[in-house]
Amino acid sequence: MTGAARLHSPAQTAAIREYVVSEARAIAARIFGEEPALQSATLFVAQYWADDADDEVHFIVVPSQLVDPVMPTNSEQDGAAAWDLANLLREDLRERYSIDHWFDGVVEYGWGPYISAFAAFCPEGASQDDEPPDRHAPYAIFRRGPDGLHTEIVGVMLRPWLDGVAAEHVGEGDEEYWQAVRKQFVDLPE
Repeated sequence: MTGAARLHSPAQTAAIREYVVSEARAIAARIFGEEPALQSATLFVAQYWADDADDEVHFIVVPSQLVDPVMPTNSEQDGAAAWDLANLLREDLRERYSIDHWFDGVVEYGWGPYISAFAAFCPEGASQDDEPPDRHAPYAIFRRGPDGLHTEIVGVMLRPWLDGVAAEHVGEGDEEYWQAVRKQFVDLPE
């Protein structure tokens, strides 16, 4: 995909990322409203094929009892269990908010605009068969604060040459693609 043409401008990819963060923030607020023991939630991003998709960006929001969540590294232990044990200290919270519950309703599906906006932040070579910490990278952390919910963008461009490029299956973006983009992102800059 390194030779792909730019599909979205830097202003457009920034707007798409802001949209996703606002959707994830709403999920974090809901989770915090349900459980006072949770102190942070992390928005993770990944890019890989999954089932019927040739290429897709995947988003998950994972809560933690810690203000600064622990990011487990590649280990012999199941990645989801490693996250849960490090971040959800009470067993009842692990049962209710385990990474296996996948708070993934951040966006409808990971089509072209999300690939264009987030592929640069995703680890290379991920697969649906990998463990979540191995295929996902943290993008934003939402923290409970005395004056409300705080958002910290922590994403690092791991593959900057992919920022704004078209997904291979999107091509240059026909009119049907742009109609769908305008419908989803009403105020997307030119």
